Amino acid sequence: MVSVHLFTLKMISYSTTQREINRFLAITIVSMLLSRWLIYKAMQAVDNPTLVHIILNFSIFFTFAASMLFLDVKVFDVYRFGTGLVLIVAGMGIVQLSYSG
Repeated sequence: MVSVHLFTLKMISYSTTQREINRFLAITIVSMLLSRWLIYKAMQAVDNPTLVHIILNFSIFFTFAASMLFLDVKVFDVYRFGTGLVLIVAGMGIVQLSYSG
């Protein structure tokens, strides 16, 4: 939900009509409120807030997919980007394992 909020902020800059801008603003506000409520509920469900933060970091994958689909982002070093994503997943997994001991 956080990545929807961030991505719609970017989409506002690509909007050409006031109707599109209003639509993206509405989605931005709703997704921001909903994501904060979901974060609040997640914080109630876990003992360690770091776990919620780890899950929030996975929003990069949605933002990446949405950028590829809707913004037609194609100019980047695939090898370095892929390596970075693998390192993110590995790092999050290691952090998660440190709490499940």
